Amino acid sequence: MVSRYAPRSLILQLTLCRLGYVKPQDVPSILDKALEDHTLDWNPSAAPPLLPSHWRGRMGLEKEQQLALAAVHAS
Repeated sequence: MVSRYAPRSLILQLTLCRLGYVKPQDVPSILDKALEDHTLDWNPSAAPPLLPSHWRGRMGLEKEQQLALAAVHAS
């Protein structure tokens, strides 16, 4: 049996990002982006949000840090 929570766990471990309103058709682009951006020197307080349209925050950052991160990377 495949857990419906497994994909969420994978994304959290790779990016520490929380995503919302993800549909099955969004999964390939989310995985591509997470794997493309993930490096050994990845900095959670500076890396751009993963998939901004679904981004709900990043684990380990204070509210002010998350707001600043979103503002810096807003397009």
